[in-house]
This record gives sequence, C-alpha cells and structure tokens, in this order.
Amino acid sequence: KMVIAEARRTYTYLSLFGYRVDAVVVNRILPAEVDDPYFGKWKD
Repeated sequence: KMVIAEARRTYTYLSLFGYRVDAVVVNRILPAEVDDPYFGKWKD
C-alpha cells in the first residue's frame, strides 16, 4: 500500500509542475524470454 501512495504522490507532484504522465512502470522484473538488447542491463 505504501508504494501505491508514493506513486500517487509522485504523480501529483509531477502534475503540479506541469509534467504530463502517460504511463507508470510498476516494476522491472522481466521474464527470461525477453532478449531485446534494450533490456540487457535491466536483467543483470
């Protein structure tokens, strides 16, 4: 629950300063099948 509250607070602050949010990344846990080089460092 605390993580959700932090995400809401961050969204609110970003909105107050004029930053528009289109998406929220919940986590960076990737399945082993993902082999795109873009995600290479995330998997290390």
